Amino acid sequence: GPTFDPLGAAHTLSDAVIGMVLHPQRASRLFQQRVYDPQQLGLSSTIQALIKSAFHTSAKDAEAKALQSIVRGNMLQHLMSLGSNPNVSSAIHAIVFKELNDLKTELSKSKSIATNAYYSNLIERYFSNPKEVKPLSIPKIPEGSPIGTTQSCSFL
Repeated sequence: GPTFDPLGAAHTLSDAVIGMVLHPQRASRLFQQRVYDPQQLGLSSTIQALIKSAFHTSAKDAEAKALQSIVRGNMLQHLMSLGSNPNVSSAIHAIVFKELNDLKTELSKSKSIATNAYYSNLIERYFSNPKEVKPLSIPKIPEGSPIGTTQSCSFL
């Protein structure tokens, strides 16, 4: 529409960033680098850090809670997509399954946030039938420079 939607922008941006972090080829590299050097960041620790950031931090106000909910939804969608991707190894599927299962168990115990039951149910539905869980429709980042940035700007 003609007005700027800050939550829509957050949705698009978080989808892009999480999508890059959990890209199947990157996930494979994260897994491999940990195999060859246990001191390196691995896929499991990356997923755990994402979960900690999205699910284990408290939002202070309504705007922060709305943003957190968007990030949580995008993260779950990307984890489920990675977990059902036929182009990654079974080891990656196993890591994603474990992390999602741990998160589902944790969410089903916690009643503090209303959306926890929804996320727990979404993960359960994914485990039952991965093809049933459809990705969210997320607006794409527009091509080109942001509005107002041109070569004629004095600061460029």
